[in-house]
Amino acid sequence: MNDPVSVGTYNLNPFRKGIEKGISLFTAVKNRENLLAEALPTWVNSPEIDEIIIVDWSSDKSLVPLIKKYQNGKIILAIVKEQEKWILSHAFNMAARLTSRDKLLKIDADVKIMPGFFEKHTLKKGIFFTGYWAIGRDENEKHLNGNAFFYRDDFFRVNGYNEYIKFYGWDDDDFFLRMEAAGIRRIHFKLDTLFHLEHENRTTYQKSTQYLKNISDTEKSNIQIIINRYISQNVERWSRNNRMLGFDLEIQDKQSLICRQAHKDQNLLPEEKIHVSEIRAILERLAQLGIPVAESVAGKLSRDELIAFFNLFLSKENIPHDNHLYTLITKFNETYLEDTKRNIKVIAKLKGLVQEHELVIKGKEIDLQLANNRLQDREKVVETKEGVISELNVLVALKDQAILEKDGIIQNGQKSIKERDKVIEEKKQELNEKEQLILQKELSILEQEQTIQDKEKTIQENELIIAEKDRIIQGNNSVIQENAQLIREKDRLILDTKNELVDREEKLSAASSRITEKEGIIEERNRVINAKEHVILHQDQVISEHERTILEDARILEERENELLSVQNQLSDVYCSYSWRFGHGFFSLIAKLMFWKKRKL
Repeated sequence: MNDPVSVGTYNLNPFRKGIEKGISLFTAVKNRENLLAEALPTWVNSPEIDEIIIVDWSSDKSLVPLIKKYQNGKIILAIVKEQEKWILSHAFNMAARLTSRDKLLKIDADVKIMPGFFEKHTLKKGIFFTGYWAIGRDENEKHLNGNAFFYRDDFFRVNGYNEYIKFYGWDDDDFFLRMEAAGIRRIHFKLDTLFHLEHENRTTYQKSTQYLKNISDTEKSNIQIIINRYISQNVERWSRNNRMLGFDLEIQDKQSLICRQAHKDQNLLPEEKIHVSEIRAILERLAQLGIPVAESVAGKLSRDELIAFFNLFLSKENIPHDNHLYTLITKFNETYLEDTKRNIKVIAKLKGLVQEHELVIKGKEIDLQLANNRLQDREKVVETKEGVISELNVLVALKDQAILEKDGIIQNGQKSIKERDKVIEEKKQELNEKEQLILQKELSILEQEQTIQDKEKTIQENELIIAEKDRIIQGNNSVIQENAQLIREKDRLILDTKNELVDREEKLSAASSRITEKEGIIEERNRVINAKEHVILHQDQVISEHERTILEDARILEERENELLSVQNQLSDVYCSYSWRFGHGFFSLIAKLMFWKKRKL
């Protein structure tokens, strides 16, 4: 059979290899058929339970008939052969490994499940339920302590029950403490949901101490609980590194197995460790019973002597000789205890004085140490400061050198800056001069533009005068048209003059266009201005000539008008004598002359 520790799911059940969701109840029993017969029906009648594992730990009488009576297809009976004594940790670890559900209900064979148990105990991850002797309302309820409801994974995470514990007591409490240490919170059962069947001789079928005589079953339980507690907490710790007892399985039928131990028990304590645990347990139990043994006396007693004294205590009520001997020993013990107590008081007082003296010395030592520490701190500070100062000196020297280098660079830079400043000043002066020239030129241009504008204004005024004169001339057109025929020759001359005036007007328009180019580059403005001045001078000449021409034309017209008047007077005389043709030609000549004059103007 494989070692269960090597099996990933810790499943020894040959009928169901996988772990399913549900509840498995498991228990183990040796020669408790009558109690199991009362408890089993309550298990079978609980529909929440999917599987019931019962380990028969080598009972004297077979449990097969009882199991068959209540078999409902859920019960598996595992019959363990060749086990002389009841060892709870072996039996219940074996039963737990036969389960195949994810939730386990560990129930003692003498406990009945009452209605409403599962409604009041909903198992969730991170918790487990147990009985607790301290809340028991009577002696019977205190025995529910060993029952528990938990997840299968949590059980095997702490490696089940402690197999160093071979006889009655503390096995359940040790398991619960390890569960809590693993971070699983313990919750107590509702007491009215389980019922413990009262019975005697709880340690009858278990391995137990054989050296204590005349001891009751209750007292034997008490002393063995203390021994097992001391073993589990001080001698050997149980963990996943320990190997559970292995078993070989043989299928007998669909609901039962035959199991045999597969190898020697590897979780056995050396005899000397067990003896130490027994000594500590007896001394603790005697103290609980009001019979403390002085440590100096206990240290001088061997294990056998201490066992003899405890047996004497247990038998003193029944055997007079043992009672006298016990009384004598207790008197010697009490006298020794009184002397010891007095000595203890004196020693305590001396210890107090010594402690006070030690405190004073310690205080002085502390003061001295503090002074030394302060001195060392100051020395360290001084050393640190000296180191800092030396580093600062080096840094200062480096900085001085750097400053000198920077001063040289700065001086050279200052010279360069001065030279640059001088060049910049010169350039600034040149720029200022250029700006002054530009401003002067702009002012000159503005003045010239103003002059041009004035001249253009004058030209416009002259043009207005000319227009006015044209209007006056037009007023005389009707008279001149009548004399046009007579002054054809003069009309040709007037036309030539007009052509010249047209040329002059074109030149004047060219000059105007050149004036509009005044927004050009500054270097070209003088040339443009000169050109404009030349044009303006030419225009002035043209205007002067035009004015002279106009005055001459006006004089000529005046003369011609006078001549016309004279001619009219003469013609008026001739008109009377010549035909209308001569008059008509005369008036046509006048009209042509007037037309010529208009064109000339």
